[in-house]
Parts: sequence; C-alpha cells; structure tokens
Amino acid sequence: MFIDKQTVERHFSKSAHLYDGVNHVQRKMAHRLVQLLDEKRRDAKDEPRAILDIGCGTGWLTRECLKSFPQATIDAVDLSKQMLEVAEKNVSFHPNVQFIQGDIEKMVREKPSAKTYDVIVANAVFQWLDKPTETVAQLRSWLNPTGLLLFSTFGPDTFYELHDSFLLAAKQLGIIDERRGLDYLSKSEWKRTLERLFAELTIHEEKAIESYSTVEQFLHTVKKMGATYSQSSRPLSKRYYQLMKEIYEQRYRTEDSIPATYDCLYVLCQA
Repeated sequence: MFIDKQTVERHFSKSAHLYDGVNHVQRKMAHRLVQLLDEKRRDAKDEPRAILDIGCGTGWLTRECLKSFPQATIDAVDLSKQMLEVAEKNVSFHPNVQFIQGDIEKMVREKPSAKTYDVIVANAVFQWLDKPTETVAQLRSWLNPTGLLLFSTFGPDTFYELHDSFLLAAKQLGIIDERRGLDYLSKSEWKRTLERLFAELTIHEEKAIESYSTVEQFLHTVKKMGATYSQSSRPLSKRYYQLMKEIYEQRYRTEDSIPATYDCLYVLCQA
C-alpha cells in the first residue's frame, strides 16, 4: 500500500498541540506496552541501556520508558517536527533523550544504523508505514543479539462500525464503496511474517471501545488526533456522508452514546 507521508506529517503537525487531549486509546496502548516490557525485563540480568522509540509523537511512551529505565539513553524518532517540539517539553528536555525528525522507513532502507538497541518500541505507528512488514524485518538488524522489539498497532476491526455504515450507505445509493482510512494487517498476517524473523513471538489482541455523544463528535475527535488520512481517492459527497451518519446512529447508538471500536494488537519479538 502507498502512504503519502507528506500528508500524514501535515495532519499530525497541525494536531500536535491538541493530540494529548484526545489520544485516550493511544495512551492506554502505550501504558500496556510498558507493562509488557516491564514483565519481560523482570528476570533479565541487565536493564536496557539503549532504546529506540519509533513514532514517539508527543513523547508519552518516551517518558514512561525513562521512568522504568532511568539509566537508558533513548533515541526518539518522529515524522513531525511539531510533535517532537511537544515531546521535548513533555520529557522536560531530559539529557538522556535525543529527538530525531525522520521517516523510519527511509532510515532503515537507506543506511544501516550506526548503533544497535536493547529495546525498540513503537506505539500505534506501523499502520502508517508503506511496507510495515518489510520495515520490521529491516529493524531486526538494529537490535542487539538478545534485543526486544515491542510494538502496538491497530487490527482490521478498527472502526468497523464506521466502515459498515459507509458500506450500507453506498449500497443504498447504488455506488461503489471504497474503504475509508487505512488497511490494517491482521494478527495472523503479522504472525506469518514475524515468526520467521524472531526466536520468540507473542501477539495479544484486545478491543477498546470509546464512546461519543454523536457520530460527528467521534469523527471530529479523530480529526483532532491528526488521523484522518484515507487511501480512498473518491470524493465524499454530502449525501453519502449524511446517510452514513444516519445509518451509524440507527445501527449502533446505545441509550446515550455512539461506540467506536479500536482493534489493538500488542506484539513482542525477542531476537
């Protein structure tokens, strides 16, 4: 799949100062990653000394890694300069953290890393990559011999209510539906790729349901997160959009809220 990185960077840059107010699921996912990392490292003889945080965003996961491993140095990479500026403030300009603006896919493709890492983490990032499985395979060479790659991403059931409503609206209007948003890899697709690359692989799948007062509020929140990128090239007509919202309300509204499902995958890879 092709992801227009300039568009993605522009969306997240515009949302950098709003992001921490609306990224509830992403924060929960980051907290879960830290839990998994703490559990995995509990019996290890040595704490990680070098950590790479891919797609660090506003630095929430970076800060949690510092709390768990205060002696570690952290390289925190993000596509958006504005996100990095917020992240630097959120970690209080900690001397152990180096912030790097860049596209991780280009970084792993164009040159080998000058250093290797004990731990590589990425929270809700890999769905934004053109070639996520190939990038992970290349990141394998950035790990130390007993290093860990730990990441979260979204699965194909993410926002299924929205996609179902768009599909039904398209059928009623007699038009061809194009999936809005991103194409997500499933747990089994990740498993097939990663089990060939790593000595140990664990994948957890959990569903998180966020509630909103209206469909419009849900979509506005997604926009404030900067996550409005769509691979569909078809213009969205007002009639199609309005009908989708009506169907969403009719099919999924509970007594006082609209649900939106996040299909969260947590992946732990041991070199």
